[in-house]
Amino acid sequence: MKKALFILLGVLLTSPLLKAQVSKGGKPYSFTAKLAQQDVNVKTISALPVQKLQLEDDQNLKQGLPLRIGVIAPVSYSLNNSGTWTNLPGGDRLWRLKIQVQGAVATSLYYKDFLLPEGASLYIYNGDNTQLIGSYTSANNEGTGVFATEILRGNTCVLEYYEPKAAKGKGHFTITGVNNIYSNKIPESRTTSIDKTVGASGTCEVNVNCPEGANWQNQKRAVAKILLKLGTSAYLCSGSLVNNARKDCKPYFLTANHCGSNASATDFSQWIFYFNYESPTCANPASEPASNTITGCVQRARAGESGSVEGSDFQLLEFTQAIPTSYNVYYAGWNAGAAASPSGVGIHHPAGDIKKISTYSAPATGANYGGGGTAPYTHWQANWVQTVTSWGVTEGGSSGSPLFNNLGQIVGQLSGGPSSCTVANSSKYDYYGQVYRSWTYGTDALHQLKPWLDPDNTGVLSLNGTNYPCGDTTVPTTCTDVYEPNNSLATAASIPTGTDIRATIATATDTDYFKVQLSDTSKLNVVLDNLLADFDLRLLSASGAQLGISQNTGTTAESITYNGPAGTYYLQVYGKNGAHADSICYRLNAGVTSLNGCTDQLEPNDTQATAAAIATGTNIRAQIATATDVDFYKFTTTGTNDLNIRLDSLPADYDIVLLNASGTQLGISQNSGTTPESITYGAAAAGTYYVKVYGYNGAFSNTKCYLLNVTATPVTACTDAYEPNETRTAAATIPVNTVISAQISSSTDKDWYKFTNTASQPYIEVLLTNLPADYDLVLYDANGTQLGISQNSGTTNERIVYNVGTVGTYYIQVYGYSGASSTTQCYKLAANIGSSPKQVPVAAKSDKPGDVAAKDLHGNIRLYPVPVRDVVYLELNSQHNMQQTVIITDINGKIVYNQQHRVVDGFNRLEIRLPASLKDGTYIVSTSKLHSQKFILQR
Repeated sequence: MKKALFILLGVLLTSPLLKAQVSKGGKPYSFTAKLAQQDVNVKTISALPVQKLQLEDDQNLKQGLPLRIGVIAPVSYSLNNSGTWTNLPGGDRLWRLKIQVQGAVATSLYYKDFLLPEGASLYIYNGDNTQLIGSYTSANNEGTGVFATEILRGNTCVLEYYEPKAAKGKGHFTITGVNNIYSNKIPESRTTSIDKTVGASGTCEVNVNCPEGANWQNQKRAVAKILLKLGTSAYLCSGSLVNNARKDCKPYFLTANHCGSNASATDFSQWIFYFNYESPTCANPASEPASNTITGCVQRARAGESGSVEGSDFQLLEFTQAIPTSYNVYYAGWNAGAAASPSGVGIHHPAGDIKKISTYSAPATGANYGGGGTAPYTHWQANWVQTVTSWGVTEGGSSGSPLFNNLGQIVGQLSGGPSSCTVANSSKYDYYGQVYRSWTYGTDALHQLKPWLDPDNTGVLSLNGTNYPCGDTTVPTTCTDVYEPNNSLATAASIPTGTDIRATIATATDTDYFKVQLSDTSKLNVVLDNLLADFDLRLLSASGAQLGISQNTGTTAESITYNGPAGTYYLQVYGKNGAHADSICYRLNAGVTSLNGCTDQLEPNDTQATAAAIATGTNIRAQIATATDVDFYKFTTTGTNDLNIRLDSLPADYDIVLLNASGTQLGISQNSGTTPESITYGAAAAGTYYVKVYGYNGAFSNTKCYLLNVTATPVTACTDAYEPNETRTAAATIPVNTVISAQISSSTDKDWYKFTNTASQPYIEVLLTNLPADYDLVLYDANGTQLGISQNSGTTNERIVYNVGTVGTYYIQVYGYSGASSTTQCYKLAANIGSSPKQVPVAAKSDKPGDVAAKDLHGNIRLYPVPVRDVVYLELNSQHNMQQTVIITDINGKIVYNQQHRVVDGFNRLEIRLPASLKDGTYIVSTSKLHSQKFILQR
């Protein structure tokens, strides 16, 4: 009987320390803090008609269709509309959500709008805490915002998101699908052992590290299993990394056409590939082995259109992220010749099990899938033989896995066949789509392997595999650089995106500039490799401002990823410390992925009267479609709340305004370019509020959406137990290494505290956090002498480190800058002491305009040239070495430039490159309230 080889993978992890999806490991906060789960919000997914689905699956399998093993329930669970928030010491927060899937044997999750800020982390674990994946961090963010996480055993999963105070409100994601895994053919469905995950395949299967695999240790590292998403269903296949004739380790992955080749682009971005899932020995391991995963791919070529076994049944994918070196993968070679392989092996993941190996010792024979038919054949038939360990075959889940010839080259990928552990020996064979047939038999590049695996049309028909880094020092053997002269921005060579170009740094003073054009808001992924010397890479804006840099040491490849709007970008390649190589070319590729388009369903909402009603905590996608378009939204709150309005994913320069019910402006954000906008409005009374979104100077996009999110956080009343403490003599004694809460309740209120360090813990760190307004911090000794001060702007945390003090009593003063105060909210203060020195802040400074910054600068600032074109030079004198904030506003007060520059004691000349988007007109540059000057921009 024919079969298509699909099945969902077995349990992935049993230890909380196993690594997955380039996660960072660790343990959730609740595990160590022992937080109760009974108060966590629970979402329930209804049971499926399992018996009916399994009957459908059996019929589909007989027809050569994929085996469905799970149905993905559409949901919309976000940080704002689901789950439970818990406030933690120091102003950090914890969000948890429990999802229960009735009748499921396992679950997995799919996401959109996935963005984790720096310092935040996400874990997911099952109901009995025996399986944990994560932590996921900002390193897992993708420009598309799409993400997926692995399978968890059991019918319950818990998400735990930790967000530090500094990142409050910056993280967001929405769970769009919960996979209800019901299949009775996967390890999770077995009840004989609660921990049974390894050994789901047949008893005759041979682990890849048995004696049969001794000569295939390189090839096994190319093979991975795939958890693939196809619409609202999930499946499993196998496949292999393959190199191409350039030998440049481009992450191509070969599998079968019937392995979901008709998936959508979003589906492909949520496929998960598992490498190194195997037993370290010939025996099944006592516990679940670790694996390494990659998430997301794009399809490059395929045999057919329907997602079933068509023609030679091949599918070529390319990963959307680099494979970490630590994965120790292998890029397999291939053979596209017509001659049959005399012998070899198949390596695969049957039934979602650990990696197995099957052996054939007689030549493969030409055939068609399922037998019958005449030449030219589309498949190879491989007949498995009994070996020293057992009689390895293939099973569901092995589809797409490679067939290697006696030279270790791939000659086909698995479509299916009658083999199993229980059939007669004469039926232990399978069909593999021929690489020979896939090479050029298709009608175009989207249906052939050759354009991808031999992109330079060299005519090569076989290639040996290689370890990473592949190196490309033989193609070509010498380098002809056709892009010179391109040693400056003005002479930059224009290159197409998504195409390999080859050039060289020929002398110690050589530098190469290239120009690329983005026609839409896109993700730009630049790779520089095949390096014979230590070359580095920079990404520059149209005005020459640095947007990204990669400076790996030696001949390690360089890469930069950047999400940016349509426009001109420059790439600079240069040798570090004069490094050069005039015989071997480097390879440069600027790949581009267009970000999602937009459909605006909230129009018409061009006035406050027609404002669209939105819920707080919900991501709103909409559009400024014309130069005159304006969008209004309204939301209603109950009780007293802190409001945060965030506008990001901007295709152009958009701004936002917060209004009350009568239309009075409460807040505005007018950052330049596509910098996200944010408004925070504290202690807002219950009522209706309005948000206005508009394009600056008519900016708009009729294809791309912006993202708007309004959060309302209830204000908790504050009790100050330390008053009266307005003077140093009335300072309140506080315990060390303890966070206390108190309040600056009026414009004249000042709080004083005292504490004592010890001989065993003399080193001091004072932290002021959870600020409701702009508060500052000072440290004094027992005589009232100032030892340190922290005066950051706004609600940025304040910190003082003092590592040279003697043992004694110290005083702390907390006060509001320019009378800042809050009658409803507390700040948090900690006087920490320790036995080792604390890390001192990078620069002790004040960044408050007109305050210390004004005192640090003396004399007037000088600007030139007049008028300004692209670069303005700013001359000033400083009394200290420090970071100086330079702000440029237009004549209406909108900030168009806000960056820090390092200045030294004495004379300084700062070079400021103006944004290319600025229009001609009058602008004001300032370093403080006392030091500002106008200039005229005339391009």
